[in-house]
Amino acid sequence: MTSREALILTRQTLASANSDEAGIESELLLCHVLGISKTKLYSEPQRVLTSTEIRELQHSINRCLLHEPIAYILEHGDFYGHDFYVNHRVFIPRPETELLVEEAIDFAHHHTISQNELILADIGTGSGAIAISVALALPQAKVYAVDITASTLHVAHINCQRYHVTHQVTLLQGDLLEPLPEPVNVIIANLPYVKNHELRMLPPEIMNFEPSVALIGGEDGLNVIR
Repeated sequence: MTSREALILTRQTLASANSDEAGIESELLLCHVLGISKTKLYSEPQRVLTSTEIRELQHSINRCLLHEPIAYILEHGDFYGHDFYVNHRVFIPRPETELLVEEAIDFAHHHTISQNELILADIGTGSGAIAISVALALPQAKVYAVDITASTLHVAHINCQRYHVTHQVTLLQGDLLEPLPEPVNVIIANLPYVKNHELRMLPPEIMNFEPSVALIGGEDGLNVIR
């Protein structure tokens, strides 16, 4: 099977399952399995897949058909112009959450606090996407990234190492503000807000795969926020 044939087959399979992003997802899956860029995918359409690559592609397609988010299959998610490692331990970063990063940066630029005195805390850091994006934009600031789960902080640590901000971003395990060792100037938090009864109404990609601890906010959705 050539890469062109594999691309057509993958696109048709995903489209038959009513995937709205069949074209994009087929490209992403094939590039991921083959370890090549999109440009190379189209410039070398006659490349022959190995038997191992065919098996890996079929496995990835099957995961898509089960509505598993493609970010988990590819093990990466784009956020604020950066590429972050993600897995099932963390909530997939969303583009709309980038507003929190913008607000934090705006605060730093419009207040009299110098960058080397600025201290920020990202509560419920997950993959660390928010904390790291802020740290990269404000290289003199100190950032605390808090999460209640050690396995989640492991993912954040991988991303901190990837972007060389381990000296600037301090990972803390604990509940909300409790582990913070000092007062901070800015608190950033994208906390769970889904009501208990609303969980089953969410798309299967979210309900069945993303960590419930990052979603469920109690009967009225405000348990954690309060």
